[in-house]
Amino acid sequence: MANYTDCTLSRCSRVFLTYEPSLAGNAVFLTLFAVLIPLTLGLGIKYKSSIFATTIATGLALEVLGYIGRVLLHHNPHDRSDLILFLIGTIMGPTFICCAVFLIMPRIITVYGEEFRSWRPLWYPFLFYALTAASLVLELAGGIASTVQDNLEQINTGIRMLVAGLAIQLVALAIFVGHAMLFAIALRTRHHTLDDKFAILYNSGLFKAFLFGTGGDTGAEALEVAPSADTTIPLRATIGPKQSNLQHQQQQQNERQVFNDK
Repeated sequence: MANYTDCTLSRCSRVFLTYEPSLAGNAVFLTLFAVLIPLTLGLGIKYKSSIFATTIATGLALEVLGYIGRVLLHHNPHDRSDLILFLIGTIMGPTFICCAVFLIMPRIITVYGEEFRSWRPLWYPFLFYALTAASLVLELAGGIASTVQDNLEQINTGIRMLVAGLAIQLVALAIFVGHAMLFAIALRTRHHTLDDKFAILYNSGLFKAFLFGTGGDTGAEALEVAPSADTTIPLRATIGPKQSNLQHQQQQQNERQVFNDK
């Protein structure tokens, strides 16, 4: 983007794209994001994850608005309203999607066990939600100020606010990725006991694909366990050879039988 010093029309922005956005390419992304919105909401209703699905759908809807702005900018790269639509949509949309990822991480921790978390439960929501809220406010204010204002100093202030919002989002992502890596390392290196009520979830291909999509493999191959009728005996999952709950019970019965024979 660059300053447009020759524009005198009221609809023209002093900040504008220095290239002509591709009509076909942006139309494809617009269609893809639009198709994902009803799918996301439908899955959220089906699996009772309305907050997560709504957050994702909000991010997707903002992406749709952003790409609508890009399509319109194909015809006039200097239009003020189209530029605002493009900036707000394509910058704030990913922030909402990142927020949805932050929402789902505590649930993954609950499935595997609280002993594997690398953060305190009290400060996790405060830190990530506060960083996300600050990022959204700065992105919104900076995006509007950098395109609506005509004064060069105010435009530069808006751009700095926009960059600050993006920087805060990157900091939040870096902290999240760091803790996710510590969590994955803990799963791979510690011997641990798992509650067999989540065994079906552990073995689900969809759940493993979800983990891969949210940050890579987190040691899911170490969790090949099977549900048991006796929920009082925990399943043991290790990196080495694995033993099912039924086999464990059979081994105990054999040991008792040997003891009685003696």
